Amino acid sequence: MQNIEENTTETNRVAPALQRGAENGFSGKDMAALNTATESAGDLIFSLCDRQDRLFGRLGKKVTRLEKRVSVLEERGRP
Repeated sequence: MQNIEENTTETNRVAPALQRGAENGFSGKDMAALNTATESAGDLIFSLCDRQDRLFGRLGKKVTRLEKRVSVLEERGRP
């Protein structure tokens, strides 16, 4: 979660330079900010995807356990 917050903060920090570049053309400094923002945004996306994968992995395990329980109950004649 800390990586997500750090990358979001960094992306927000360079946003004004990106806005200036969009309005006035990009300077070297703005291009450096754009590179930093791109890296931070990429890291943020990776962190979010990793977190999503872990959450879905845990959810999948719980579903599998519930399916096994239902199967056992059905074998015993309980709905």
